[in-house]
Amino acid sequence: MLAVAAEFNAPVTAFLAAAADTDTAASAPRFHIRWFTTVTEVELCGHSTLAAAYFLLTGGVVGSGTDAIEFVTLSGMVLTARLLVKEAGNGKRACNDFSVHRVDRGGFCIELDFPVATVEECVPGEVMPTMPDTLNGASVVNPNFKEIQECAKRAMIITGPAPIGSQVDFVTRLFAPNLGVNEDQVCGSVHCALAHTGRRS
Repeated sequence: MLAVAAEFNAPVTAFLAAAADTDTAASAPRFHIRWFTTVTEVELCGHSTLAAAYFLLTGGVVGSGTDAIEFVTLSGMVLTARLLVKEAGNGKRACNDFSVHRVDRGGFCIELDFPVATVEECVPGEVMPTMPDTLNGASVVNPNFKEIQECAKRAMIITGPAPIGSQVDFVTRLFAPNLGVNEDQVCGSVHCALAHTGRRS
């Protein structure tokens, strides 16, 4: 799997295998899932899990009436992907009442349900303040990946205020050369970790 992931050269590649213990019509289809960067296995990747769920639901792998799929991870954690489809007043479908996005009739949204986990405190020495406004935000950073490899155990997150006039609050960049990903274009778990920082700022 690692060799295939390295050949694909994507930030993370997901691998699926049908679980042998899905034997009742009442249970959701169950698949084992593992995630690999180009150099190592990682514990979780939400975006590739969403992609895997989309493939299973639209590629004819599971029945057309399926509205939930269970993914079993290497650690034993079970993630559930659920279809969310709801009629909107404008004749299109909305994922939920709070969604600003609409999809054409027949489309759907996929929600990942994660098990509740204990929140871990960050080690104070590993947390640094955000970049000041005078540096014009994190978007201007020109990373030296060799130095990041030497000083970061797993990855380095750089965040700072978004440029004036933009429609976002802050800019975030994730560098993880030790995991085989020089820069990850998008990482949901990083933004979960930064939610408190963004709210406080």
